[in-house]
Amino acid sequence: MSTFEYLMRVKREKGAGYLLLLDPDRLDRKALAAHIHCLNANGVDAILVGSSFLLSNDFDQVVEQIKKEAKIPVIIFPGGIYQISPKADAILFLSLLSGRNSEFLIGQQVKAAPILRDYGLESISTGYLLVESGRPTTVEYISNTPGWQLFCGYWNRIGTE
Repeated sequence: MSTFEYLMRVKREKGAGYLLLLDPDRLDRKALAAHIHCLNANGVDAILVGSSFLLSNDFDQVVEQIKKEAKIPVIIFPGGIYQISPKADAILFLSLLSGRNSEFLIGQQVKAAPILRDYGLESISTGYLLVESGRPTTVEYISNTPGWQLFCGYWNRIGTE
């Protein structure tokens, strides 16, 4: 069963999935095995691994360490093409739809496609919308894309009426 099929099964059976994001730069590597064991035992359906602004240069090793301990899918939530590892189960093939930055709408995907093909890594097409959080975020800064605000049940782009 593919990772996407697994996620769709989770959605069918539970109504929604519980996916937890791990930022490689913020992980305590010595305690990682214990943390992953806790995730395995407490209903997490999949682990997302990624960062908007990755500082460490051992992404592949982090994914490998998580995958070694995880009994659930490990899915890359990439901040760019430098966050690709053949050791994951899948990667979210993100398109940042809430902005006008073509690099994150399609540019990174064009660069990543041949790498993903060569790795045989399952790609899960994903539309990515930034939502206003009340404070600037790293992903807003990196992508030069402000979040959207929610007003009275509809999306209103920041900086517009």
